[in-house]
Amino acid sequence: MDEKSLSAVNKQFNQRKKNRDVLLAARREEVYRMSPRIREIDDAIFSGGLSMLSAVWDGNESPEQVAGGYAAKTEKYAAEKRKLLKEAGFAPDYLEVPYTCPHCKDTGMHGDKLCGCYLSLMSEVLFEQSGMGKLLKKQKFETFDLGFYDDTPYEGRPLSPKKNMQLNLKICMDFVRDFEEKADNLFLYGNPGLGKTFLSSAIANALLERGVSVLYQTAGQITDILSDARFGRGESETATFFKDQLVKADLLIIDDLGTEFINAMTDADMFYVVNSRILSEKSTIISTNLSLEDIKRVYSERMLSRIMGHYQTLCFYGKDIRSMR
Repeated sequence: MDEKSLSAVNKQFNQRKKNRDVLLAARREEVYRMSPRIREIDDAIFSGGLSMLSAVWDGNESPEQVAGGYAAKTEKYAAEKRKLLKEAGFAPDYLEVPYTCPHCKDTGMHGDKLCGCYLSLMSEVLFEQSGMGKLLKKQKFETFDLGFYDDTPYEGRPLSPKKNMQLNLKICMDFVRDFEEKADNLFLYGNPGLGKTFLSSAIANALLERGVSVLYQTAGQITDILSDARFGRGESETATFFKDQLVKADLLIIDDLGTEFINAMTDADMFYVVNSRILSEKSTIISTNLSLEDIKRVYSERMLSRIMGHYQTLCFYGKDIRSMR
């Protein structure tokens, strides 16, 4: 992800904190007007915290004794505050920080991984920059229309394009349903305009709603990240961070495999990502316009071996449905 994209994400993310601070300040003033005693309680809690730090620095009491006494006083104040809020017609948690994301508390990090809320913003920015921002929100399982696919035999295939897509759709929905139980991988391949990106987006949307960390990157963006991390170009720390996220994200979606500049180094980089995620038991979805024969010809034999051995392959065929929309 380039610096422009990262800056756009951080700008939106930081705006959440500003909006939260403004909302919380407005709530405080509203409550203080109706119940001045609550302002006195908040002031007492704040001054008590300063007194606790001063007592620890003086060394007259142990930190445990000081903390215990402060906690007892704070709990007493909190109980009185909840009672006063209720009497004034407010919810007990009205003055608590209204976090947008309860998982990371708006820090952007959940454990050692980027939180799903941050990755969701990243995905939206990436799609927006590729002209697909509005489509991302619409590309969900419930809006997937099988009516665009032909139900007649196609080039000697055992299934018609429509029946084949019914099977692909079921596999993708099962992938979402069972995501937390097993680390599956999907390889979506076939000609352009047959629904590969749509189903990838539908999976991403469904999992993001469940708080799963989903990272969407084109193959070209991935090789750029790894190249920047290797050679220290631009913000090398940022590149190194996102290199780690390529392995740590719960789900990585690699779109348009084969459109990146391919040489021995980028082939090795793509294999590194695919193989590392297999070893880490992290799920990956790859979509490409290449056939399996093309993968064998363009990439190393070991790349095809990993895909055939660890991915469920979904073939897409039929007429380009984009002309029918």
